[in-house]
Amino acid sequence: MANNEDNPPTITEMEKLINFVNNRVKTLCDIYVNERRVNGDGLLFLTIADGQPNGSREVKLFYQKDEELQPGVLDDLQNRRNGNTTDIIYFLLFTEDGQQNVVELDIRDHLGKN
Repeated sequence: MANNEDNPPTITEMEKLINFVNNRVKTLCDIYVNERRVNGDGLLFLTIADGQPNGSREVKLFYQKDEELQPGVLDDLQNRRNGNTTDIIYFLLFTEDGQQNVVELDIRDHLGKN
């Protein structure tokens, strides 16, 4: 019988991104609010990319204004906004293999908390 400690379960890049968001919700909300204040409505993107000369991979994030979004992404975002209150913010998680996951968070649940 194999020992699970010898073969830990493989965590996908999408699972890593979801864990990253879950562990840094307040910080990401603050980043989103600051970017929206400066740049207008948009979307916060998160991905895993090569980050160091040694080849290690890390989470990268960037904000794109609505005007800079691809039409399909913008259409999806606008549909989501139309079905929600203005207190909902959006993150797009994406991986090299083409997976995408939109995370919606109610900003009221996370701002002003430590």
